[in-house]
Amino acid sequence: MFSDLVRSEALEDGSLRITPLGSLEDISLLPAVLAVFEQEFRRKHDHFVLDLSGLPALPAGWVALIFELTARARRRGGDLCVTNLQRKAQGDLLNFQPETYLCLDEMDFFLPPAASFAGSAASERSDAAIQVGAAVWPEREAAAVPEPAADPALPRQAEPPPALPSGSITIPSRVDALYRACDFVLDFAARQGFGESDLSRIKISVYEASLNAIEHAYHSDATQKVSVEVAADSERMIIQIVDHGDGFEVKTNEDFDVTAAAAARRTGGMGLHIIRRSMDRVTYHRDPKHGNRLIMEKRLPRNASPGPLREGDAEETPWPEPSGTGEMP
Repeated sequence: MFSDLVRSEALEDGSLRITPLGSLEDISLLPAVLAVFEQEFRRKHDHFVLDLSGLPALPAGWVALIFELTARARRRGGDLCVTNLQRKAQGDLLNFQPETYLCLDEMDFFLPPAASFAGSAASERSDAAIQVGAAVWPEREAAAVPEPAADPALPRQAEPPPALPSGSITIPSRVDALYRACDFVLDFAARQGFGESDLSRIKISVYEASLNAIEHAYHSDATQKVSVEVAADSERMIIQIVDHGDGFEVKTNEDFDVTAAAAARRTGGMGLHIIRRSMDRVTYHRDPKHGNRLIMEKRLPRNASPGPLREGDAEETPWPEPSGTGEMP
């Protein structure tokens, strides 16, 4: 009945391979796939392989269908294995947002407080590597090495200046990982003395800058990585968002017309506009070889100073001064 849209074939292990053959533009393709599964469920089949080699992308309805069919197969004691996902389809599956498909009443989304980041970070190391300088935080403390006794006959050398706080987190290029980056930066910013108003501006800036890297630099390719680096000196906190994807051309703030964009329902450029309004200085450095960097600076609150440092946060040397072109007024 659906031979022109869906192919079904038995495999040697007893499972069935279901392969959509039509185009995503054909609105009858998804119902045809569902009808084939319904037919096989009635025939008591419960182990399936869904071959998606012919689909270049996965709209939300298709992702929801995969979840539904997997759940039904597992309730019967079977399973469904998805195979041959194309790169874009893989990104669509991993970046699936339930609110884009479900009908949800208005709600306030809760973000855990910044202080809870330390506990959650350890359980998510498989997806996000938290770094200090160039070294990943160790799982356990290294044994202390005793220092040699000082020779009283030699003149005492001056103590080196205290290291400035800095660190970084690397997250997968997925929308659901953005809040880990936000929590990491907010935890750092709170220790620099920023109040709630500034913390809100910093959070939205990190979110928008990281989302820009995911959607525009990597085109929602969930196999890529985004690095978020933070540092502070006596006057400011600096945040860098680093990606190795496609760069973009820098435009001045005057080039973006909020009223015209809202009237046309155009969201492109809104993220950078928000960042510029929230931070004190924003620069962009396009570097395909070493990574594109969006650098955001926020002046420390008056009478605040970097710190306090927590164990494992200090670097050997201060973070380098941003250099190069790319000022974004």
